[in-house]
Amino acid sequence: MDSGSFFLSKEVEMKMYSFAIITAAVCVFTLLSGCKSNSVTSSAPKDPAKAAALVNDANQILIPHIALIGTYPLDTAAFDLSSANSLYNEALTDDPDNLDAHFGAALTEVLTLFSDPTIASLQKSGEVSFSAKPMLTIMKSGGVQEFTSPISSSVLNRIRSVMKPSLTAHALLAKSQAGQLPSYYQNVAETKILPVLADAILQLKQVTQNSSYQFLITPQMMGVDNGPTYRIDLTEIYLLLALFQFFDADASLFVAYNIDYNAASAASVTQAWQPSSPFLALRSNGAQRMKDTRAYYLGMASSITSGLTFLMNEPSHTQTDLIVYNPQDQSEFLSAIQSMDTLTALFSGPRAEGGVTFNLVNLFDNPMTDLKTKIPPYTASSRPNSSGTYDAVLTWQASSFDNWIFPDPTLNGFLPGMTDAELKQLFGINAATWMPSIVISG
Repeated sequence: MDSGSFFLSKEVEMKMYSFAIITAAVCVFTLLSGCKSNSVTSSAPKDPAKAAALVNDANQILIPHIALIGTYPLDTAAFDLSSANSLYNEALTDDPDNLDAHFGAALTEVLTLFSDPTIASLQKSGEVSFSAKPMLTIMKSGGVQEFTSPISSSVLNRIRSVMKPSLTAHALLAKSQAGQLPSYYQNVAETKILPVLADAILQLKQVTQNSSYQFLITPQMMGVDNGPTYRIDLTEIYLLLALFQFFDADASLFVAYNIDYNAASAASVTQAWQPSSPFLALRSNGAQRMKDTRAYYLGMASSITSGLTFLMNEPSHTQTDLIVYNPQDQSEFLSAIQSMDTLTALFSGPRAEGGVTFNLVNLFDNPMTDLKTKIPPYTASSRPNSSGTYDAVLTWQASSFDNWIFPDPTLNGFLPGMTDAELKQLFGINAATWMPSIVISG
């Protein structure tokens, strides 16, 4: 495997994806377990018996919803597990060391999100990508043709591969039937989704503190006389933690910058591209959200590594393990761990590839306040196009290529040491290709 590639192989990726689906389906049963586990040290007053009874009551609420959760079309009422979530959290006040309650609180809190019609509607309304095309068009400075670069096969592809999942932000960037602007969904993510994910992550981290935490899910617990028994341990817990961390990173990046843009209005297009406009500038909590993005990507890599390592080293329980480790897969698992190590290094400091040094730490921990300020000075206008919307027209204040200067070619240290001349060369811009104005399609 190329040391520069941090993504899983297709085979491992499919196994992990299948694993995630199975885990999501099975984990709703895990709260039925009454198994004992070593408790986490806590100084809070405890009433373990009362906590166990509350967890049992919460399980009784969860069980009838299991079949409904898997139905289609989506029944939002089936996801309303708020009463169960309250019981799990009440149990934690009586026994902060009850790991079943921690896991139950995390699971029901996230599942309950989908009982909110606003959030559920995001899944029904399609998908929109946050396209980087406007900025790439500016860097190309040659019209609206497809962006190309001499290094697109190396450095730029690496950067794109890191950012693509977040820039897509599947459900969160979906258009609603009412045609809401992205800020509508950003506010939903900021106020409803991110707080829940952050709390669920903390709950699952508490569970991972006990390496022996496990429970068996018997057929009788599922309401049948016979069938397979499942054993859930830290392999599954770490995977769920990684999924929540990925979702948190995804959503954190999505809410960081103002991306509202109305191409149907000439005035709106012109206003959006004014240097003083909020478009492409950090939102009120954007700087912290950018830091959160990097932190949760690193956390995701750590959780995946921990889960795979646990799976490879735990004693075999072939009759009950949800995922059975096959020693023949060791090389693939080690390759996946190496990929996570590469991802961690990528988000932890400078990296040089193809003669270019980039530093994702600076991109996230020292984010650009306003992306528009990183391009040479311009004046903005608009023009109608054949699609019935309006294109933005940016006219450079510089009268020639020699006077056309990037104010900060390092992009706040994302490209440390980068000079204006090197940045132009990096993006294939020269006197022959430079134009006094560019058009960004609406």
